[in-house]
This record gives sequence, C-alpha cells and structure tokens, in this order.
Amino acid sequence: MKLFTIKDRSVKYFGYEPTGSSTPTKNQLPQVDPEPPRPILVFGFPVDIGFELLEQRPLGRLGIISMKTEKRFIKVNGNKYAEERCMVIDARLFPGNSGSPVMSQPGLTEGIELFGLVIATSNALDFGVIEPVSRIREVLDLAKSKPPAGEWLLLGK
Repeated sequence: MKLFTIKDRSVKYFGYEPTGSSTPTKNQLPQVDPEPPRPILVFGFPVDIGFELLEQRPLGRLGIISMKTEKRFIKVNGNKYAEERCMVIDARLFPGNSGSPVMSQPGLTEGIELFGLVIATSNALDFGVIEPVSRIREVLDLAKSKPPAGEWLLLGK
C-alpha cells in the first residue's frame, strides 16, 4: 500500500527478517501475534463514505485488537470459518478495508509493527477479522525458500 506522508510520497513496506537473521532490528513483523487489548491503526481506501474524493488516499482509523479466539468459531463469508489464529478488531471499518494493513499505533519509544491484514468486516462495519502476522511470516518464509519465478521480486533476499 502506498502511504502518503508529509515528507515523502514513496512506496513504504514493512521490513521482514526471518528468525535467526543477522539484522533482527530491521524486522517490523513481530515474532508472536499481539495479545488483546492492543491499540491498532488500520489504513484503507474508502469506496463510499458519503462524499466524493478528488483522488484516492488512504484513510487511517484507530482501534484495538479485542479478541484472540484460538478456535475456529468466527464464521466469515457465509459458511467458512476463519483460521483459529485470526483475531477480532474493534475499529470503524468501511468497504475497501479488505486486505488493509493492521499495525501498531506509533509510540514514543517503539517503531510501527505489522500485526495482520483485514480479511472480513461486520455488516455494521464496527468490527473486523484479521489474518495475524504469524500467518504472514509463514508465507514469507515459504516464499524465501523457493526460487524466484515470473515477475515477482522478494525484497531483502
């Protein structure tokens, strides 16, 4: 996601270093999933928020990680149950948040970390379900162990 900032409008990405890396300080994907309640920041591109935008810009919303289920009991998209590591977030979401990054709120002493990605929202748009960072790390570890194919480029390899 391209995040617009005051100083720089370049593409930003989260640094990932696998377990045992020689540069662990560059890692922005925590080793373990966050525990609730944890303050979060969610960015997304609104589809329809009641007025027209001249151009698409990411809209940031504050919230918290409110529940860690550790069981397959959250039903999303009809009959499918979310994976047991998925978490419920309490944040005002909107159509267009699917796939949005869920990150830590920036603090005075710590950097921003990626906690997960939005995979579902409630009809009332007040809650969402996220795929946690542990699943993202698993996919990146699998990708790093495979040879590059096609037009994909894995940064930091």
